[in-house]
Amino acid sequence: MALVHAVGALLTHSAAVTERHPFDAAVVIVGCLLPRIFPLTVGRDLYWTAWWILLVCWAVGGAEGTVLWDKVRRTPSPQEPGWWSRLCVRTGECARRIAGRVGARTLGAGAPIPANILTAPRLSEAIQSEVCAVSPEVRVEWVGQPQTGADRHVSDLRRLLTVEATLKARIVGQDHVAAAITKALLRRAVDSDSRRPVLSVLAAGPTGVGKSETAKALAEILDRPLLAYDMASFGEQHTVAALIGAPPGYAGAERCGRLVADVQRHPNAVVLLDEIDKAHPTLLDPFMRVFEDGQFTELSRGESANFGDTVVIATTNLLQREATISWSDDPAQVRRMLLQARAGYPEGPSRSFSLRPELIARLDITILYRPLSAAVVERIAHEYVPAFVHRITTQMGIHPEVTVDARLVDEIIGRLDLQFGVRELKRVVGERLGDALVEGYLPWMMRGEIPVAVEVRATSGQITAVFR
Repeated sequence: MALVHAVGALLTHSAAVTERHPFDAAVVIVGCLLPRIFPLTVGRDLYWTAWWILLVCWAVGGAEGTVLWDKVRRTPSPQEPGWWSRLCVRTGECARRIAGRVGARTLGAGAPIPANILTAPRLSEAIQSEVCAVSPEVRVEWVGQPQTGADRHVSDLRRLLTVEATLKARIVGQDHVAAAITKALLRRAVDSDSRRPVLSVLAAGPTGVGKSETAKALAEILDRPLLAYDMASFGEQHTVAALIGAPPGYAGAERCGRLVADVQRHPNAVVLLDEIDKAHPTLLDPFMRVFEDGQFTELSRGESANFGDTVVIATTNLLQREATISWSDDPAQVRRMLLQARAGYPEGPSRSFSLRPELIARLDITILYRPLSAAVVERIAHEYVPAFVHRITTQMGIHPEVTVDARLVDEIIGRLDLQFGVRELKRVVGERLGDALVEGYLPWMMRGEIPVAVEVRATSGQITAVFR
């Protein structure tokens, strides 16, 4: 009786499988009718044995981890693939695996691997694995709307509106610089079809007033990498090739110029050309095309870099006297002062002066920085001194409570030469306050003890640090 039920269940399952997978059933039926059409002369018994095995496997299906009786009695689901489909899928997987191994051997260990071999199959397998991991019962519902180009544009404009306030807090005493840069960035955000750099600035003025710091602040605010170049290092003819490439036939012509290679890797960087007036004249000739149409072609191999998404800031210490005597925030007046400074520039070792009129005319903004007043330096000192103490104590490996005498800032400012700007402030703080902290901490370090508080005092022109 059990055999009868098994045969009945097998027939029922076969009918269900035939209904779900008619192509598989057709293959089995054709296999049964084939000997009637083409009589077999050799291997008749072997053929029919293989056909019966095929029939049973087709009807029962794979019995991986399942009792045969349960497999026979179960009704196949519509989503379950047949044995023929599973066989085709597995055959295809084996073929792709073998082809991948053969391709890897053909390429060799030292040959470069094409990008499509690295990305396409792996991405396809990853997508297939993710799709297969989701069961049919799981329903995914998309909510909200994707961000359009107009939404991204509005988001960028909102972020640009915060640039002015952030720059004013970072570059103290140069509010006109923050306003001019913000307006230029907003203009470019509206005129997005221009091929010129996003912003090109020539920052002139005394040393230590925040010209280089402006480039660093913009890189942080706009979340862009910073490419800084000390142009004084390229004041001689033989050093120019390191940045823009050597002409064909010259030494180093086989290497790409540093500037093009850097911008190709970081096409949206903030490029800082520090002390641009000290560079050799031939170095800045290619920059005329950069400021005009955003393209830079190096000399050695002719490779190009697109500056259309970069921010270029060039600094110079020219107009130090003019900034003190006749400071102006009018860009046209600043350009005239730069040209007058060029006309009166002395001959001799400074022959590398390269700020020609055609270069200055291609810049978006020409800004003259203000000299820092005592009030501005005092404001900067009140922010810098606590940060300096925190940094030094952190490097010492201690975290004490810090108390600072209010007369400390006055003592430091009294020893400053304001013509050197913030750099002079950092130097004096490092010498006076840094020495006091080190002298006060040395006895504790020798005893192997850790202080919990430090008091910085300024009395009679002396700065001392008392640890407790």
